[in-house]
Amino acid sequence: MAVGLMPASEIAYAGCFVLSFVFLLYQKVDVFEALLISVLTMFSGVYLYEIVYHYMWGISVGAVLGDLSTLNVDLGGPTFPLLLAGVLTFSPLIAWRYVRFNYPLVALVSVSAILVLLWEASGFPQFWCVCSFQTFFWGWLPRNVVEPLGYVFNSVSKVIAVIPAFLFFPRRRLFAGRLRGRSMTDSAS
Repeated sequence: MAVGLMPASEIAYAGCFVLSFVFLLYQKVDVFEALLISVLTMFSGVYLYEIVYHYMWGISVGAVLGDLSTLNVDLGGPTFPLLLAGVLTFSPLIAWRYVRFNYPLVALVSVSAILVLLWEASGFPQFWCVCSFQTFFWGWLPRNVVEPLGYVFNSVSKVIAVIPAFLFFPRRRLFAGRLRGRSMTDSAS
Protein backbone atom coordinates (compact mmCIF):
# COMPACT_ATOMS: atom_id res chain seq x y z
CA MET A 1 0.00 0.00 0.00
CA ALA A 2 1.47 3.34 -1.04
CA VAL A 3 1.36 5.93 1.71
CA GLY A 4 1.06 9.55 0.64
CA LEU A 5 0.55 12.73 2.56
CA MET A 6 -2.31 12.26 5.01
CA PRO A 7 -5.05 14.89 5.40
CA ALA A 8 -3.91 15.41 9.00
CA SER A 9 -0.42 16.21 7.72
CA GLU A 10 -1.71 18.77 5.27
CA ILE A 11 -3.85 20.39 7.96
CA ALA A 12 -1.01 20.48 10.48
CA TYR A 13 1.57 21.86 8.05
CA ALA A 14 -0.82 24.47 6.67
CA GLY A 15 -1.87 25.32 10.22
CA CYS A 16 1.74 25.84 11.23
CA PHE A 17 2.24 28.20 8.27
CA VAL A 18 -0.97 30.17 8.82
CA LEU A 19 -0.58 30.46 12.60
CA SER A 20 3.02 31.64 12.40
CA PHE A 21 2.07 34.12 9.66
CA VAL A 22 -0.81 35.54 11.73
CA PHE A 23 1.29 35.68 14.91
CA LEU A 24 4.09 37.49 13.08
CA LEU A 25 1.74 39.98 11.44
CA TYR A 26 0.24 40.67 14.84
CA GLN A 27 3.75 41.55 16.04
CA LYS A 28 3.90 44.10 13.19
CA VAL A 29 6.46 42.16 11.13
CA ASP A 30 6.72 43.13 7.45
CA VAL A 31 4.49 40.91 5.27
CA PHE A 32 7.33 39.56 3.11
CA GLU A 33 9.50 38.82 6.16
CA ALA A 34 6.55 37.15 7.90
CA LEU A 35 5.94 35.05 4.78
CA LEU A 36 9.56 33.84 4.66
CA ILE A 37 9.68 33.10 8.38
CA SER A 38 6.36 31.25 8.13
CA VAL A 39 7.68 29.04 5.32
CA LEU A 40 10.76 28.25 7.43
CA THR A 41 8.52 27.55 10.41
CA MET A 42 6.37 25.17 8.37
CA PHE A 43 9.43 23.17 7.27
CA SER A 44 10.59 23.20 10.87
CA GLY A 45 7.29 21.62 11.91
CA VAL A 46 7.58 18.96 9.21
CA TYR A 47 11.06 17.95 10.31
CA LEU A 48 10.29 18.19 14.01
CA TYR A 49 7.52 15.64 13.50
CA GLU A 50 9.80 13.47 11.35
CA ILE A 51 12.53 13.46 14.02
CA VAL A 52 10.06 12.44 16.74
CA TYR A 53 8.42 9.80 14.54
CA HIS A 54 11.74 8.35 13.35
CA TYR A 55 13.16 7.91 16.82
CA MET A 56 9.93 6.47 18.20
CA TRP A 57 10.89 3.28 16.33
CA GLY A 58 13.81 2.93 18.71
CA ILE A 59 16.95 4.83 19.47
CA SER A 60 20.51 3.73 20.07
CA VAL A 61 23.84 5.53 20.18
CA GLY A 62 25.03 3.66 17.09
CA ALA A 63 21.94 4.64 15.11
CA VAL A 64 22.24 8.31 16.08
CA LEU A 65 25.96 8.36 15.23
CA GLY A 66 25.20 6.71 11.89
CA ASP A 67 22.48 9.28 11.22
CA LEU A 68 24.84 12.11 12.15
CA SER A 69 27.60 10.84 9.87
CA THR A 70 25.34 10.67 6.79
CA LEU A 71 24.60 13.66 4.60
CA ASN A 72 21.43 12.71 2.76
CA VAL A 73 17.96 14.12 2.29
CA ASP A 74 16.05 10.85 2.02
CA LEU A 75 13.54 10.46 4.86
CA GLY A 76 12.72 6.88 3.90
CA GLY A 77 16.25 5.58 3.50
CA PRO A 78 18.27 3.34 5.79
CA THR A 79 19.73 6.35 7.59
CA PHE A 80 17.84 9.41 8.75
CA PRO A 81 19.08 12.86 7.64
CA LEU A 82 19.55 14.08 11.21
CA LEU A 83 21.84 16.99 10.34
CA LEU A 84 19.43 18.37 7.74
CA ALA A 85 16.44 17.77 10.01
CA GLY A 86 18.18 19.48 12.91
CA VAL A 87 19.09 22.54 10.88
CA LEU A 88 15.57 22.82 9.47
CA THR A 89 13.96 22.24 12.86
CA PHE A 90 15.90 25.07 14.48
CA SER A 91 15.74 27.42 11.46
CA PRO A 92 12.88 29.58 12.85
CA LEU A 93 15.31 30.72 15.54
CA ILE A 94 16.84 32.90 12.83
CA ALA A 95 13.95 35.23 13.66
CA TRP A 96 14.95 35.23 17.33
CA ARG A 97 13.69 38.77 17.97
CA TYR A 98 10.10 37.63 17.35
CA VAL A 99 10.29 34.45 19.44
CA ARG A 100 8.31 34.56 22.67
CA PHE A 101 8.28 32.04 25.49
CA ASN A 102 4.60 31.57 26.27
CA TYR A 103 2.10 29.33 28.00
CA PRO A 104 0.37 28.05 24.83
CA LEU A 105 3.78 26.83 23.61
CA VAL A 106 4.39 24.98 26.87
CA ALA A 107 0.87 23.53 26.78
CA LEU A 108 1.29 22.32 23.18
CA VAL A 109 4.66 20.72 23.94
CA SER A 110 3.12 19.01 26.98
CA VAL A 111 0.12 17.70 25.02
CA SER A 112 2.43 16.47 22.26
CA ALA A 113 4.65 14.66 24.77
CA ILE A 114 1.61 12.99 26.34
CA LEU A 115 0.34 11.89 22.91
CA VAL A 116 3.73 10.41 22.02
CA LEU A 117 3.88 8.56 25.35
CA LEU A 118 0.35 7.21 24.85
CA TRP A 119 1.23 6.10 21.33
CA GLU A 120 4.32 4.28 22.60
CA ALA A 121 2.40 2.81 25.54
CA SER A 122 -0.22 1.36 23.22
CA GLY A 123 2.46 -0.49 21.25
CA PHE A 124 3.16 2.19 18.60
CA PRO A 125 0.51 0.88 16.15
CA GLN A 126 0.78 1.92 12.48
CA PHE A 127 -2.03 2.37 10.00
CA TRP A 128 -0.11 1.15 6.95
CA CYS A 129 0.98 -2.19 8.38
CA VAL A 130 0.47 -4.43 11.35
CA CYS A 131 4.07 -3.94 12.40
CA SER A 132 3.44 -4.38 16.10
CA PHE A 133 0.31 -5.36 17.90
CA GLN A 134 1.51 -6.08 21.39
CA THR A 135 0.95 -3.43 24.02
CA PHE A 136 2.85 -2.85 27.21
CA PHE A 137 -0.08 -2.39 29.59
CA TRP A 138 -3.07 -4.46 28.58
CA GLY A 139 -1.76 -7.37 26.55
CA TRP A 140 -2.43 -8.02 22.88
CA LEU A 141 -4.51 -5.81 20.63
CA PRO A 142 -6.65 -7.58 18.04
CA ARG A 143 -5.25 -7.23 14.52
CA ASN A 144 -8.37 -5.43 13.29
CA VAL A 145 -7.85 -2.68 15.89
CA VAL A 146 -4.17 -1.98 15.16
CA GLU A 147 -4.55 -0.15 11.85
CA PRO A 148 -7.43 2.18 12.89
CA LEU A 149 -5.68 2.96 16.18
CA GLY A 150 -2.46 3.65 14.29
CA TYR A 151 -4.28 6.01 11.95
CA VAL A 152 -5.80 7.90 14.88
CA PHE A 153 -2.48 8.22 16.73
CA ASN A 154 -0.62 9.18 13.55
CA SER A 155 -3.22 11.84 12.76
CA VAL A 156 -3.58 13.31 16.24
CA SER A 157 0.17 13.39 16.86
CA LYS A 158 0.59 15.78 13.91
CA VAL A 159 -0.02 18.50 16.47
CA ILE A 160 3.75 18.22 16.99
CA ALA A 161 4.21 19.92 13.62
CA VAL A 162 2.38 23.03 14.87
CA ILE A 163 4.74 23.59 17.84
CA PRO A 164 7.18 25.88 15.95
CA ALA A 165 4.35 28.30 15.08
CA PHE A 166 3.77 28.97 18.76
CA LEU A 167 7.31 30.28 19.11
CA PHE A 168 5.87 33.48 17.64
CA PHE A 169 2.74 33.68 19.80
CA PRO A 170 2.47 37.36 20.78
CA ARG A 171 2.77 38.50 24.36
CA ARG A 172 -0.42 40.50 24.18
CA ARG A 173 -3.63 38.58 23.82
CA LEU A 174 -4.91 38.29 20.30
CA PHE A 175 -8.03 40.37 19.77
CA ALA A 176 -8.21 41.19 23.50
CA GLY A 177 -9.73 44.64 23.05
CA ARG A 178 -11.91 43.69 20.11
CA LEU A 179 -13.71 41.01 22.09
CA ARG A 180 -15.08 43.64 24.44
CA GLY A 181 -16.24 45.91 21.62
CA ARG A 182 -13.24 48.26 21.72
CA SER A 183 -10.23 48.48 19.48
CA MET A 184 -6.71 48.05 20.82
CA THR A 185 -6.01 51.78 20.43
CA ASP A 186 -9.20 52.76 22.31
CA SER A 187 -8.19 50.67 25.33
CA ALA A 188 -4.79 52.40 25.48
CA SER A 189 -6.26 55.87 25.83
